Amino acid sequence: MGGALGRDGSIERTRGLYRILESPVPYSVLQRSLGATRVYRELVTRFLGLEPGMRVLDVGAGTATLRTVLGDVSYTALEPNPRYVRQMRERFAGVRDWAFSCWRSTASTQHNLCVLRGI
Repeated sequence: MGGALGRDGSIERTRGLYRILESPVPYSVLQRSLGATRVYRELVTRFLGLEPGMRVLDVGAGTATLRTVLGDVSYTALEPNPRYVRQMRERFAGVRDWAFSCWRSTASTQHNLCVLRGI
């Protein structure tokens, strides 16, 4: 497990599987092959108790697969990988009530739920 100091002072993974998963395409393929959408759907329906209009903050959002199963909520994703954020913006360009950011949230609203994954 190798790491290097990033431009913003954070630790960046630079070797092995981390290097491959730096790109959103292999990451998304891995997520699908592991059944992430099914797992997230189960998480939402059995445990989160979301209601329409709630505000969800997803920290360490990856490529925002969780967003696809949330329903009618306001969604903010925080993700350190700018490539993942770029893919999120393209993928969800027509979706209302969303915000994607490379870690720094400009959202001044409170959230009803904060999901922390892969941090």
